[in-house]
Amino acid sequence: MRGKYAREAAATLLRFAKSTSDPNLTAALVEKAADLNERGEDLSLSSKDESGTAAREQKQ
Repeated sequence: MRGKYAREAAATLLRFAKSTSDPNLTAALVEKAADLNERGEDLSLSSKDESGTAAREQKQ
């Protein structure tokens, strides 16, 4: 769930970056969006790892 939130926030930042004419603000927003997107991917991967580990432990 947190990964989905991070990706949605990144998309919002990118939309705002497209709408502004300030190149410094655009660069900062794109950088932050990339960070959030990466964090969202990390959270998605870690939650999949945790659910896989839990399933393996239950089988044993």
